[in-house]
Amino acid sequence: MAEKNLNTPVVTGSPSPAATDGIPGSAHQEKLAQKRAAKQQQQQTDSPNEQREMVIHGAELKCPYAQGAGKIKVTSNEILLQDQLFATEGDHNNMVNLQFEGICGHPKFNGQTKPPCKTVIRLSSWYNLGTSLVQEQKVLIKASCIDCDPVPNAATAGAIPKAQPLNTADDCTTIVSAYWAADQTGTLRTTVLPYKEDDRTFIFINFVPSAIGKNYHLKIVASHTLSDEVIFETTKPVLYEKTSFSFSLTGELFAKGGDPVVELYFKIKVADCTEKEYCKETGLRLKVHLVRYIPRIMKAKKWEKGFLLQEKWFNGIASDRPGNKADSGKIISMDWVLGFPRARAVYDQMINGKIWMNPAGKKALTAEIRRMELKLPTAMVYTVPFGTLALNPESTNKKGQKCPAIDLHHFQERAFHENYNVPDTALDDMYAALANFVFRMAATGVILMNANGYTIQIKEVGIYVRDSFDFIDAAAEILSPSTWRSQPLGYWSTSKNDVSVNAKDSSYKYITNSSYQQYRKDVKKGSDFLVYSDVKRIAVDDRFDVSAGELTNLFSIPALIK
Repeated sequence: MAEKNLNTPVVTGSPSPAATDGIPGSAHQEKLAQKRAAKQQQQQTDSPNEQREMVIHGAELKCPYAQGAGKIKVTSNEILLQDQLFATEGDHNNMVNLQFEGICGHPKFNGQTKPPCKTVIRLSSWYNLGTSLVQEQKVLIKASCIDCDPVPNAATAGAIPKAQPLNTADDCTTIVSAYWAADQTGTLRTTVLPYKEDDRTFIFINFVPSAIGKNYHLKIVASHTLSDEVIFETTKPVLYEKTSFSFSLTGELFAKGGDPVVELYFKIKVADCTEKEYCKETGLRLKVHLVRYIPRIMKAKKWEKGFLLQEKWFNGIASDRPGNKADSGKIISMDWVLGFPRARAVYDQMINGKIWMNPAGKKALTAEIRRMELKLPTAMVYTVPFGTLALNPESTNKKGQKCPAIDLHHFQERAFHENYNVPDTALDDMYAALANFVFRMAATGVILMNANGYTIQIKEVGIYVRDSFDFIDAAAEILSPSTWRSQPLGYWSTSKNDVSVNAKDSSYKYITNSSYQQYRKDVKKGSDFLVYSDVKRIAVDDRFDVSAGELTNLFSIPALIK
């Protein structure tokens, strides 16, 4: 498999001004700095001494297939040398440590939409390492390289080798426990912020009795891609041993860029005691998914149907089986769908073409009538009704999926496909609610007997929309890992209540089906379901003849829909 090699070199710039691996002397460093500045415009090769310079947090990275330079985030250690974190061989956890914006230009993605670099970066181990050690790990130097074989993946930072902490004079016990809570009672701990109408988030603190009357300072910290950020802080008096603190966690959390999932922990300092961190360990942080804010973005844009379908999904028990649940005519109406000219055009083609009377339509309707197992008329003076255009009662089709009554014997359909190569101004509620869907058709009428067999008289046809509101990626794509990527759903900005086909700035986050899948996995909510509109009924008076064998023989007539 082709690989891209980050060795041009991978880390350039931002070395410590006074620290090299095995090369002492500030005078020598000063000369090297002057030499680099003089030759920067000519892009000449670094000297051997410069190649040995140690790499710090935030240093620049080069990749031949990235749109621009990246940066390294140090997560492998906590030791500050000259007030800097130094990168080590432990900083190789894919997009956690190597941060590139823009798309990946690797040749394996030729002929398809280029994915964002940070969603496909997959790294080997570092080589050409330095000799110095930081927390038992060799440091990276400017000559260090790492290989990348881009494949869709996710990563988390590795564990940091830790030394035994030292006791401090002001390290006093004032808090028994502190954790993220599901509500103000503190009864249930949580690590996720689910979808709900408000953004209230709770921290429950158990103070020791001696802390009552003292002040505590609380900081909420967001762990972003390159650095942690205090997003909220306050000072409060300790009034009770058991204290519930709440604050609103709005979409502004995602305004500065980073991933569409932010993890939070908090710090508490009581009086003059040492500030302590809580829920910082993996598995204890509070995960906040950007997708929980998407319904309110739709609501702000007045995309009513998209909002209602999203809300139904978020409120459902976790399920990736859309056939287990159906919304029939409660949210989507045909009048609403036909209000969009691009959808109306497909509907008009069905009506004007009288597709219920084309050869495929006649054959498919005959097959459906036969499946109804009706008692056929035995004399020309009798008629037997067939079909229903009603939504109720809800039924289960032959695939085991929930469906309205009308859908059991639909016999024609036409697909509607959205055009995604449009400007942002063209995005509307139909994109948000349905995107691609099908118009289906069923019919009602009567069966009459004639001299040669039977006459099928169609008195009314009904057209309705059927769609699947789910976030399932195609199995064929998943089975092709070299080219697979989750279906894109646009770039969403929670701070601007906006969505775009492109990232306008750092507040716009790339959302895919996998974003919703991860929310469902973490929160245990989010139910895929089928969507059916109400029925548009059209009175007709059309008829065609069939032989007795076509309605009564023992072999099945295939339903051919064209």
